[in-house]
Amino acid sequence: MAQEIIIDGYNLLRKSPELIQAERLDLQTARKQLIEMLRTYKTIKPHKISLVFDGHSSGTLTQKSHMEKGIRVIFTQHGVTADSVIKNLADNSKNDLIIVTSDFEVKTFVKKCGKVIISSEDFLAKIEMAQYMSVKGATEEDEYSGGKITTKKKGNPNRLSKKERQKNRKLKKL
Repeated sequence: MAQEIIIDGYNLLRKSPELIQAERLDLQTARKQLIEMLRTYKTIKPHKISLVFDGHSSGTLTQKSHMEKGIRVIFTQHGVTADSVIKNLADNSKNDLIIVTSDFEVKTFVKKCGKVIISSEDFLAKIEMAQYMSVKGATEEDEYSGGKITTKKKGNPNRLSKKERQKNRKLKKL
């Protein structure tokens, strides 16, 4: 089942050395490269992805949203930060969301809303694995093949709470 992922765009962009180099030359090119990376990720993991960028300093009077390569790209309106838009999406969504950010304030708020958080660094590692699998020609099913399923119980008496297990299942789908 596909998950819905909300990404703090500039936060993720500035965690990748490759994208930081591109940003120094041209910000728009760096954003396009990030979208291309996410498109590659989406071919392996068909999740619904929204990418939120700050438009508060040079943005328009209204929030702009468009689809690009299967990714929903949102630019905030003038005076509004991407963090506040992400918080609003997390607070008002009835769906299970996964929020990608390394911003402490956003992470704290989103956890209180009961949504799942993954750091930008960890998500970049997931994107890189998807790019590798794309080049290799692997599919998601290949990733999990080879394991034997048995009915023998080998449970851990120090089992994680149900909430933690649900969170881990959602993150594993990334």
